[in-house]
Amino acid sequence: RFSSAMHVLVVGAGPIGLEMAAHATREGFDVVLLEKGPCIASNIREWEHVELFSPWSLNMSECGREILKQRNIPLPQMDLFPTGSQYISSYLEHLERYLQDSGKCQIHLNCEVLSIGRSSFLKREHINSSKRKGATFRALIYNSAENKERFIEDVQFLVDCSGTWNQPNHAGIGGIPALGETRMISSGLIRQHIPNKERDAKLFLGKTVALIGSGASAITSLNALSSMANQAGEDVEVVWIVRRGGEPYSRVADDPLPQRDLLYSKGNEISRGNHQVLGGRVKVSYLQCANVLEFQEKELGAGKKVSISLSIQDERGEESERKTVDVDVVISNCGFRPNTSIWDELQVHQCYASSGPMKLAAALLSAGGGGGDCLSQSSHGPETLCSPEPGFFVLGMKSYGRSSAFLLKIGHEQVRDVMTLIDKQAKEIVQTGG
Repeated sequence: RFSSAMHVLVVGAGPIGLEMAAHATREGFDVVLLEKGPCIASNIREWEHVELFSPWSLNMSECGREILKQRNIPLPQMDLFPTGSQYISSYLEHLERYLQDSGKCQIHLNCEVLSIGRSSFLKREHINSSKRKGATFRALIYNSAENKERFIEDVQFLVDCSGTWNQPNHAGIGGIPALGETRMISSGLIRQHIPNKERDAKLFLGKTVALIGSGASAITSLNALSSMANQAGEDVEVVWIVRRGGEPYSRVADDPLPQRDLLYSKGNEISRGNHQVLGGRVKVSYLQCANVLEFQEKELGAGKKVSISLSIQDERGEESERKTVDVDVVISNCGFRPNTSIWDELQVHQCYASSGPMKLAAALLSAGGGGGDCLSQSSHGPETLCSPEPGFFVLGMKSYGRSSAFLLKIGHEQVRDVMTLIDKQAKEIVQTGG
């Protein structure tokens, strides 16, 4: 255990950030935990109505279980599937209260990290040098509640657990925005998250909706629209636009995650024209091999419409026709990417393909690219979490870059691995007096 002279700065108070802070405080480090939103787990609160397809047993760490037991808080039934809201109230908020009571952790809400540096060193200075290893981090943060910027300094270890939720991928060809896309995101005609039936009913009920994407979020959005429409007794028409051909989902034989298999099976049924699995109030037109070229806003008597220009490709990948679809609103569920700009002044080796840290990206690539079944993933050991910048680590969803094959249990393993590295580096700092 270490004295309060050792500081760990954790960016992001989501599931992995809270786990990291809990582990570090239990090891005796002083922790500063920064959260961009107004409360912990702010990103999860945006999809708190969604049921996870992984059970409680995969979403709680051993450290977290011990904390709940020590505080006489009953553990949830491990084989049940929590919603985002239940995950927060039955687990993450208990970790938050533990951190508040520990006397070792400061939690700062409404605080966004703008940039991170290493002492007074420029990025190009002291490459592979002990000078960088002995220097502390400083972070420029913006407090949106106070409308002020300030620095946090004298930090020995910095762990980025900020995730990828607020960095959606674009819907256009090749990953760049389609014409008009960024403008319509700003105007609200393109939505990039899963609909909430309590908050978004007026936006979707009785409307024609374009759904773009073929990942887990897309079928979850269809489920949400179905629930919304059937409960209200109003119809919703959906134009489901996917880039590839055939069925959208590859199911896992004897899937140990039955909720996932249920979702994927339903998505494939819908792609084959079976709309009854959605309850009768949602009608879906499935457009495959379709690339989005342009979004145009149209003014009509009753309001605004979105006209989407599509390039339909044949089996050889060549354009066979152009198609235009007119809808009321767009849901773009095209995955997420990491925001790496806060590391720009640090010596971090990033993967040219995934934008994740290079050592872990290489390990994932050698194990199948990190794009296979998430249950087949495992932590690849402490060394894969190291970067050329000593004491800096990226954990959680962000560590996988653009890959979606991340599971919370991997993040829990990463936290344990990083704590072994931090303990070792802290001892070296004490021994050298750096």
